[in-house]
Amino acid sequence: MQSLFDRTNVEAYAPTKLDDYTLIYELITSGDIIAKLADYPYDITDMGPVLYPKFPYEFKKETNDKRLPYNSMKITNSKSKSDKTVLIFSDSFVLSQRLFYAMNFRTVYHLRDQAFNKDLIELLKPDVIIEGYSEMTHNNLIY
Repeated sequence: MQSLFDRTNVEAYAPTKLDDYTLIYELITSGDIIAKLADYPYDITDMGPVLYPKFPYEFKKETNDKRLPYNSMKITNSKSKSDKTVLIFSDSFVLSQRLFYAMNFRTVYHLRDQAFNKDLIELLKPDVIIEGYSEMTHNNLIY
């Protein structure tokens, strides 16, 4: 968010501080990188830290938008800092970051395991596009 704020000077993109959040431990599912590193074929579920904002938010997650590819998620936050939309192309690397983006953007489209796609960009008309892949992602997914 700092980089985006520095480039655009849009006040709604200014990063929040750690004091703006409450740390809660919840049951979370890992991304696939830990399974690859451990040669373990299943997601790993365990208790882990999750940050929740102290300021007002209203997240709504939707996974059945038929316009989007399989394994995609749309998150809306009616109380976000801006009315902007972000489109994220990534692997599981960005899973833990989606709610942070949703605090600053009214709509977050996370297209997991999808390559950069001009047709989806034209359909969704995002204000910001982010590509976030771990270094283990196969290059054919990226381009």
